[in-house]
Amino acid sequence: MEQPWWIDHQARDLVAVGLNEPARRELGKLLFVDVALVGTRLKTNDSLATIEGQKMIIDFKSPLDGVIVAVNPELEGWVAADSDNSQWLIKVQPFS
Repeated sequence: MEQPWWIDHQARDLVAVGLNEPARRELGKLLFVDVALVGTRLKTNDSLATIEGQKMIIDFKSPLDGVIVAVNPELEGWVAADSDNSQWLIKVQPFS
């Protein structure tokens, strides 16, 4: 699977990270997401989530270095089947 994420630089020191549409299609219906906790320090390629889909399970790797400052509260383990591409997983404050 190519890079399964999208990133959105929301401010100079805040980046939202989510699952892109090609990855969503490859996973099939999303069944479960286990996301790292707020305060977790990430380096590029560290695991930030395990995402279980109808067709496969992926270890979602971080696209950047930083600390998780928010986890989408709607993802509390389960993901709605009709969630869209704009649904973010985490927000990260990048290391400078």
